[in-house]
Amino acid sequence: AGHAVVRNTFICVVDESSASDDDEASPRCRASTDGLALLAGRRDEATVELAPLEVYSAAVAEHHVAPEASEAAADEVEEAVVRQLLTDMRAGGALADAAVDQVCDLAGTLSFDILGCQVVLSAMELATPAQVRRLLGGLVALPQMARSSRASVALVQALQVAPRDAAPVIAAGLLGEGAAVSAHISGCTVVCALIEQWSAEPSVAAFTDEVLALDIGGLVCHKFGHRVALAILQFGLNRHVAMVTAKLRTNLPRYSRHRFASLVLREALAHAPTADARGLGVELMRAPGAATSLACHSFGTQVVRALLKLPGIGEQVLQFLVKGQRRVRKDRYGMMLLTELGIEDGEHVQIAAFTGGA
Repeated sequence: AGHAVVRNTFICVVDESSASDDDEASPRCRASTDGLALLAGRRDEATVELAPLEVYSAAVAEHHVAPEASEAAADEVEEAVVRQLLTDMRAGGALADAAVDQVCDLAGTLSFDILGCQVVLSAMELATPAQVRRLLGGLVALPQMARSSRASVALVQALQVAPRDAAPVIAAGLLGEGAAVSAHISGCTVVCALIEQWSAEPSVAAFTDEVLALDIGGLVCHKFGHRVALAILQFGLNRHVAMVTAKLRTNLPRYSRHRFASLVLREALAHAPTADARGLGVELMRAPGAATSLACHSFGTQVVRALLKLPGIGEQVLQFLVKGQRRVRKDRYGMMLLTELGIEDGEHVQIAAFTGGA
C-alpha cells in the first residue's frame, strides 16, 4: 500500500514498503549551493555558506501571530466608535483634535482592523509631532504589527511622519525579530521604510546589524528579504552596503543568475561606492564567456544591463557581446538585449557608436 505526500509542490504516491528511516532522517538536497548540505552537517559538500529560504521561512513560522489574535484585538473597539472617530476627524476643529487624541490611545488596537487602520492613517495626517510621539509610544507588539497586512501600513505611514527622535521607538520594538520581520511580505515593507527614513540613527543601525547578522546570502535570495537588501544598498550606511557587496562577491556566478539575488547585484552595481561596484564588475568578467552567458539568462541579462553602465567595464562587456553575438542571438533574452543596444552585424561600428568613439 502507498500514501500520498507533497514534495516540492508535486503530489507523489510513496510505497510504504520502500520507505526507510534513513530516507526520513536524511532528506535529499535540492542543491548543495542552497545551503542544505550545511544544515545537514555535510559542510564539505556545500559550495556556498548560506542558509537561505529554510532559515528565513522557519523564522517567520516561529514568530507567526495567528490572525485570530489580531482580529480579536481589533474587535475590542466597537465599529460604531471607530466610525464616529472617522466622522469627527472629517469634521475638523475641536472634534478632530479630540478624535486624534483618542486614536493615539487606541492606535495599537485599531491598526489591525480594516476600518480602524483608515482611522489611524487619517489621524496621522492631522496629528501634531507631539501627538505622533504619543501614538508611537502607545504601540505595543510591534513585530506582530509589522507582520500584519493592515497594521504594517500604519507603521510605514508613522515612519514617514514621525519626528527624528521617534524613530528609535520602532527600531527598538523590532529588535530581536529582524530576520522574521524582514522575511515577511508585510514586515519587509516596514523594515525598508525604517532604513529609508532613518538608516543613520544608532537604533536603526543596530537593527540593520541584526538583520545582516543571521545570513546575508539567505536575505538576498529570499522572496521578501531581498527587498530589505535593496533598501540597504540604496539608503543604508556604507558599512552595511559593504557587508552586502562582500557577500555577493563570494559567489557571483550563482547570485547573478538567481531570481532575487540578481536584483540585489544589479542594485549593488548601480549604487555601491565606485570601488566596490567596479570590483564586482571585474570579478564578474573574470570568468571566460561571462558576458555572453549572462546575456542569455533570464535574470543574468539584468546584471549585464547594469554592467554596461559601469565606467571602464561597460566597453569591455559590449565588446564581448558583439564578438559573441552569434550565440547571443540564438537566445530569447540575449536577442532582446542586442536589439535594445542596437547591435547588428558590423562589430566595430556598433562599439564606436555605443561608447562615443570615432
